[in-house]
Amino acid sequence: MFGRITDRGFTLAEMIITLFAGAIFVMLSYNVLTAQKKAADAQNQYINAQQNARITLGALEEELRLAGTNIDDFNGQPIFLDAAPYQVTFNADISNGVSGVLGMTTDQDVPLHDGTKYTIGIFPGEKPGALQRYNNNAETIRFTLDRNDNGIVGREDRYIETQNPEDYALYREENGERNDIVGYGLRGREAYPDGKFPQPLFKYYGDYNADGVVTLWGDNDNDGLLSQTEIAVITAVPRKVLDKIIDIEITVEAESNVMEAGFAGPHSIPGDTRNYRSVVMTSKVRPRNIGTSSANLHPCGDSPGAPSGLSAVDTPNDNGTTITLDFSGSNDELAGEEDITKYTVYRKRDGDVSWMCIGSIVTKATATYSMEDDADTPGGGPEIGESYSYYVTAWDCRPQESNPSNSVGPVQPVANGPAPPVLMNAYDTPCDAIDEITVVMAGSADDLTDGGNVSYYKIYSGQKKTGTILSKALIGTIPADGSNIYTFKDNVNGNMTGVAPAAGNYYYYMAEAIGAVDSIPSVSSNEFSGIYYSGTLSSCQITNVDDFPDDNGESLSINWDASPSEDCLPNDVVCYLIKRKAVFESDWAVIYSVTASNASSYNYVDTGLQRGTQYSYCVWTSGANDDVPSNEMDGIPLN
Repeated sequence: MFGRITDRGFTLAEMIITLFAGAIFVMLSYNVLTAQKKAADAQNQYINAQQNARITLGALEEELRLAGTNIDDFNGQPIFLDAAPYQVTFNADISNGVSGVLGMTTDQDVPLHDGTKYTIGIFPGEKPGALQRYNNNAETIRFTLDRNDNGIVGREDRYIETQNPEDYALYREENGERNDIVGYGLRGREAYPDGKFPQPLFKYYGDYNADGVVTLWGDNDNDGLLSQTEIAVITAVPRKVLDKIIDIEITVEAESNVMEAGFAGPHSIPGDTRNYRSVVMTSKVRPRNIGTSSANLHPCGDSPGAPSGLSAVDTPNDNGTTITLDFSGSNDELAGEEDITKYTVYRKRDGDVSWMCIGSIVTKATATYSMEDDADTPGGGPEIGESYSYYVTAWDCRPQESNPSNSVGPVQPVANGPAPPVLMNAYDTPCDAIDEITVVMAGSADDLTDGGNVSYYKIYSGQKKTGTILSKALIGTIPADGSNIYTFKDNVNGNMTGVAPAAGNYYYYMAEAIGAVDSIPSVSSNEFSGIYYSGTLSSCQITNVDDFPDDNGESLSINWDASPSEDCLPNDVVCYLIKRKAVFESDWAVIYSVTASNASSYNYVDTGLQRGTQYSYCVWTSGANDDVPSNEMDGIPLN
């Protein structure tokens, strides 16, 4: 007897199970590959920014070090012609030899930072006489972000060929003729989304008072640094003291040229994120031919001694956002060769292979230094749950880098202090008879735990005009009671300063949670900004500007919450006026009107846009007797 042979195939149930298992495997594989691609793209964007920064910094170091080379001293040819935060112009015989570029003639001119032109012989002390060009043929070199070549660096000079709306290019000119783009993807002088300003591209140190003491131009409080207030008002070095310049510090911040949708870089705020990777590199250059005054003579001899005593600790009371570094300076700063110009700090996360430069500290003639590795650090600050190691090096005026200091780590940031609250809304209180803004806040996550770890909340308010914070003050407190949502009324009675909102002004709000046990404050909440107070109508609030899908990058979808004034009787809201401007435009234009219909929210799809261009939107609530603006929000059509 033989066993029975069957030709039965798979059942329907078996086939379904097999197909389902295969689908899960394909889906998981796709997710893994997608995550790997995103990580690779992010790394490529960082490398792109790093290469732009390194190339730009190297070119500037090389040529600025030669400023004054072979100039016509006998006839008073100056070394520096312009020393502004974002451009520098100098004379130097860089392309010498038979085939080298000749010097500038009396028929040529070079734009200066104030919009005027430099021609041979206009500076005090120049004596060209009948010469058509100075002897020795030193060229006039200008490095600038001034794209339109009018001498003045402003937003109209941005490099619009990339997706990045804050992209500038650095141009090199010889004798007033542009001959090269040194680098692009560079940050200009515009403030970041959080209102902070970047460090200027060029900072100038000199013996400006002719007393042998070198100071930083624009450093009004003489602390050796440029504060945010000082950067906001910094000017070019005046013509009469250009010959006192000794050192030039270069700070290059390069950003990737492609937007990374899921990335929020340093200085981002809710509703306004920097979706571009950034790298900051600095160097201090001493031109070799700028005189022999006592302030200018330094040995620049052997390699500098390394810093020492480096320590790294978690910063207390910061909710795990900062690591504080302290170290002793090089023995060649206050003694020895006395030629240290800066210290460079390096960081490595556990598991990474490479060390990353996270910042430079300009010397201040002190024995010890301190730095905080925080959210402002290039590439982002430390993250809770990760471990980090650090070391520091010193640089002298040649420049030469020292051996590394002692390495410290691993150090972990620790979450201390309660979690911050979240501001959800703020608006001109509708239907009221007093000057009042209503602030709505979601409580801290630690307020909702058993027993709670929040005693009360602090509410801060300030006034804004064209993106600049004019004031900030503690205006009130709210006792914590475990609620999900808290409301604060900013009026003459609720505001502890006794000052009510004033019509015609913009206001912003922030909050902190205060710990119940140790009174440690949380980090600040998000900033809810751009609330325009009219005293009549309440403004609406743009919630998001989204890229409209599958339209070849031609549309954006604008969504906004209705004005609370629509709930008043009578309803004074007539319509909403949508205004738009492109990144290269200076004026707003009304593009559409949406009739108010007592809806809780509204939507408008803006079509016919240019792919990859950044657009800004503002929705005005229009009434019978008044119009009030919403917050502003940007979007870029891509898909």
